[in-house]
Amino acid sequence: MGRDPREPGMMQKLGMKLGLEMQTVMDTSCSHVAELMMNGSNMGIINLTKILNSFPNASPAVKDLCNRFVAEEQENIQRMKGFLQ
Repeated sequence: MGRDPREPGMMQKLGMKLGLEMQTVMDTSCSHVAELMMNGSNMGIINLTKILNSFPNASPAVKDLCNRFVAEEQENIQRMKGFLQ
């Protein structure tokens, strides 16, 4: 669409970093990290699906990109299941 994606702002990056540190301060096990990653992937799938449903007239290229992203996130979730204990 002729626009460049925006880079997350410094405060957003800091918030994400602090949130991750808070989530892993007591438990850095592979299982816990996999669970955090799965939760993040699920949130991304949900948000992208909501956005995609809000724009039914989006171009086929945009819909294809969104669907590929969702499929990739679903594959990531499947891979992370192997680390859960």
